[in-house]
Amino acid sequence: MNTPMKILYRYRGVVLGILGAVLFAFPPGSLEALPIALPLFTLSLLLRVWARSHIGSHTRGSTHEADYLVTSGPYRWMRHPLYVSNTGFAFSLVLFHLGLTWMALPFMLAVVAFEILLAQAENVFLKKKFGEEWDGWKNLEPNPYRISLFKAFCNDVSTWWWLLFCNLILLVLKLVVGKIP
Repeated sequence: MNTPMKILYRYRGVVLGILGAVLFAFPPGSLEALPIALPLFTLSLLLRVWARSHIGSHTRGSTHEADYLVTSGPYRWMRHPLYVSNTGFAFSLVLFHLGLTWMALPFMLAVVAFEILLAQAENVFLKKKFGEEWDGWKNLEPNPYRISLFKAFCNDVSTWWWLLFCNLILLVLKLVVGKIP
């Protein structure tokens, strides 16, 4: 992986944090998108916990590392369920904060572009490390490192704190601006 992609991967949380800070700078919109945002948030949470339960006790890091190729659970159907869940979380936050407005589109496009870049960088790393095993990932045996959903949820505690923090900020903004009766 080239140096700019290594830097992008290492600071992926910072990039998403900057996008979130820019989002919070916009005035809150109405709650019209809540019926879309809430199920999207819930589905993203479920996908993330399911994916983490198949990763095992793998911890979050600032560099690409993989002792084994995960091919079970959601990884049987998609290569990057964690990035898909991150995108769903971001969309739900944007919709909750801005509503169904034209201002939501640039944020959503930025998140999709960013997650695609991360996925491409990871694809390069995994292809290089696992070669033919990566090419034939759908035909591999289930993952022996799988952990319980509860442990997967606990392993992602930093994600849950950040999501709680972001949602609290959005809720306070809506209350202060008076968009919630």
